[in-house]
Amino acid sequence: MRFNFFSRNSAPTVNHEGAAAFTLTPKVELYAAVATAALSD
Repeated sequence: MRFNFFSRNSAPTVNHEGAAAFTLTPKVELYAAVATAALSD
């Protein structure tokens, strides 16, 4: 899985405070959900 990639999105993503934020790709979101479910008690 490659995490270091360039985004062609011209509009920066901001959080609720208005600061710069990162977005997750659908593949990374799925991985995070599966890893969390597998490691939860």
